[in-house]
Amino acid sequence: MKLFPPEPNVDLYNEGFGDVNILQRQRVGQSLSNLLDGVDDPLVIALDGNWGTGKSFFLKRWVGAHTIENGSNATTVYFDAFANDYVSDPLPALVSALAERLPEEDAETLQRVKSAAFKLAKPLARIGV
Repeated sequence: MKLFPPEPNVDLYNEGFGDVNILQRQRVGQSLSNLLDGVDDPLVIALDGNWGTGKSFFLKRWVGAHTIENGSNATTVYFDAFANDYVSDPLPALVSALAERLPEEDAETLQRVKSAAFKLAKPLARIGV
C-alpha cells in the first residue's frame, strides 16, 4: 500500500512553481505556456495520468506560473472536475469558476452566459434524473 503525503495548499493564480521544482515541472509549465501563447485558435489540452502522479499539483502551480513566471497575458481558470463530480450538471460550477477569473469589463457578457447556464441546468437535471 502506497502512502502519499497530504497535498500542500497552493494559492491559485498567485503562486507559481517557485522553489518547489524538484521534478523540473517548471520547465514543462514554461513549454505549455509557450504553446498556448503561440496558438490563436480555441484549444483544449488534456492532462492524463495515474492517480498520485502529480497532475493536480502541476496544474495548481502552473495556473499561477503561467502569468507570474512565464509572463503570459492569457487568463487561466483552474476547475477541479473531481471536486465537483457529486452534482449531476457541472455547468453551473464551471460557469462560477469562469466568473471568478474574468476581468470586470466582461461582466455583462458573463452575466448573460451565467443566466443561460442556470436556466438550462434545472431542466437538464430533471431530464438526467
